[in-house]
Amino acid sequence: LIVGDVKQSIYRFRNSDWTLLDEQVRFDFAANEIAEETLDVNWRSHRNIVEFNNTFFTIVPALLQQVYNQGLEESTLSQEQRDMFATKIMGAYAKSVQKVAPRFQSKAGHVRVEFLPDEEDKSWKEEAMLRLPPLMERLQENGYELRDIAILVRTRKEGMEVAETLLEYKEAHPDSRYSYDIISEDALIVSNSSAVRFMISMVQYVNRPEDPVVQQFALMAHTVMCRKAHVNDVREFVLKSHTDSFPDETLTEIQRLSHRSFYEMVEGIYRLFKSDVPDSEQIFVQAFLDIITDFVEGESVDADRFLKWWRETGVRNKIATPDSQNAIRILTIHKSKGLGFKAVIIPFGDWDVDQMNGSIVWCRPDKKPFDKLHLVPVNYSKELNKTHFANEYYHEKLHAYIDNLNALYVAFTRAKEELIIFTPHNDVKRTKPISSLIWESMQVSEVNEIQDEVELRSLSEGFDADESVFEWGSWWQTSSGNRSLVEEKAMSRIPSVLPDNRIHLR
Repeated sequence: LIVGDVKQSIYRFRNSDWTLLDEQVRFDFAANEIAEETLDVNWRSHRNIVEFNNTFFTIVPALLQQVYNQGLEESTLSQEQRDMFATKIMGAYAKSVQKVAPRFQSKAGHVRVEFLPDEEDKSWKEEAMLRLPPLMERLQENGYELRDIAILVRTRKEGMEVAETLLEYKEAHPDSRYSYDIISEDALIVSNSSAVRFMISMVQYVNRPEDPVVQQFALMAHTVMCRKAHVNDVREFVLKSHTDSFPDETLTEIQRLSHRSFYEMVEGIYRLFKSDVPDSEQIFVQAFLDIITDFVEGESVDADRFLKWWRETGVRNKIATPDSQNAIRILTIHKSKGLGFKAVIIPFGDWDVDQMNGSIVWCRPDKKPFDKLHLVPVNYSKELNKTHFANEYYHEKLHAYIDNLNALYVAFTRAKEELIIFTPHNDVKRTKPISSLIWESMQVSEVNEIQDEVELRSLSEGFDADESVFEWGSWWQTSSGNRSLVEEKAMSRIPSVLPDNRIHLR
């Protein structure tokens, strides 16, 4: 039994290969050994979202195929190779149409695409960020909890931009009756905490106390942590941040800690500097101590071994958060795969479908005299289409196009009730192909075809060119359902008892 979806293959950087499902199975097995069945009912999304994606991912692969095929006829490929490449993208999306599940037939849902202008004093991305907080408020007015909302971005940098926008808006509107609490991937990474970074630098210092560089790194990390902890006490922060060494009594205690077990040494570091640890980072310190507890149970521990493990593996640890936590999720599209959310917002609906420029393609020459070299590194560029390496060029280009189209498919299919997309207007100069494809799909008026017993609706019927907005359905009033109320309590400061004062068990 082989289960998969070519359209959701977005992990090529981890050696995922959509061609295994698309073509390799038919090469490896005889036709009478294969029984292929498509699960064509969408049990996640409301009607308008399913019908929007049905039409969109019927039109867009054809448009993208036209972009891909430019220059194909002038290439050095054989006619057989040209014919194969000329329909590959459309072939991958040949079975993208889905039926609406019976329970969602009467639930319309809402799809809205806003095309944003790019002006001299304000870019389209800045406009998207201005529209984001009011959108959050409107969704909350319509009954959505923060946990129902996901903001999907292409890169972590975009996620940080969204997080900063909402946090700054929250600080600027302290009396607002709306909430803007967020959970982002970067916010959950333990190693991003200034307190944890300080404790790691102190472990390095205890391990190499004679190294002045290591000591200065520890002092610098301490200064950064103090800035967050004592932001309201400028004088105390200044006193702490202008020293060339730790106080003598602190150095004496650090020397004493170096003779303790590894866990007790780290907890002792926290105990020594706990007044400088920001309240907001207590949870990260607790998570860090838990990580060390797990590590010392499975390893023979010393500082060098732990620091090596931390650099290679531990640095990626995250704080686990319950699904019940009421906060907006900011996720990359790759992290959202397999998940579903009542409301999905894509604030930056634009990226390049061919991100290979400047990279290296490893080619295997098959023509003399180049075939004496088994592998040749070649710079990826469109000039390769008229060389001996045209086949490798179009192969890499195809995978780049499919990767980025699949990312769009994954993003658009995460929504259950609300799908909101911000993308640049077609007249934006620097527009990348994804936004161009979205714009062009709205101009296609004749899609009166039936695929797999499903009638496709034309996107042009929902497009208002004057307002630069596409909309199917109206703002959806969600039902709260039977939600269990979760009581949240603020975490107190971590208690830490000297080892000599603890109960000893025999």
